[in-house]
Amino acid sequence: MSRNPLVSFLPLLVVLSITLTVEGEQFWTSNCEIIKNQLTNINNQIDQQTSYYNLRKYDRHINTFDRLRDLLDTLKAWQQKFDLSTHRMQTLLNTKQQELNIPQEYYELVTDSFEKVFQKLDERNALQQNDLSVRLKEIETLQQQKQNAIQELQALNGQRTTVKSELETMNKLISDLTTNKQKLEAKINGNPPAVRG
Repeated sequence: MSRNPLVSFLPLLVVLSITLTVEGEQFWTSNCEIIKNQLTNINNQIDQQTSYYNLRKYDRHINTFDRLRDLLDTLKAWQQKFDLSTHRMQTLLNTKQQELNIPQEYYELVTDSFEKVFQKLDERNALQQNDLSVRLKEIETLQQQKQNAIQELQALNGQRTTVKSELETMNKLISDLTTNKQKLEAKINGNPPAVRG
């Protein structure tokens, strides 16, 4: 009975099968982590958008796909409402232009008029800015004068303290001289000071 040639490859096939199984599990685990991280990022972005637009119904009790779909549907509905409002405003503008009966060739003149008005406003703002700068310089000058006056007042207060101290010293000296004069006069008049017993 001849031996099956595949039998010799059986150990190799077993090793290869184990290797592929391990690699496959690692690949699957890695991909699962990547997908999980992507879903987490999507959920975080949905949370940011719902918080920004103040949407409270997209809670985490539903899956990411449903949350994302509901959010996109809401944004699309808002976009449609915005486009409809824009179309209504454009229609209203065209209607008002027709009611005012403004010819197309006068649109540019109206624009020029607005530019002239804006130019006048800019000139007035420049004058007001210049006047404000002058007033600010005057205020700075007054503040400097106030500071100088405060410094002069402080110097005068210091001088007054010095003069007061000198007057007190002079008064003390005059008092001492008066006492000495009285003692001298009493001695000359024969009235020596009483001797303490």
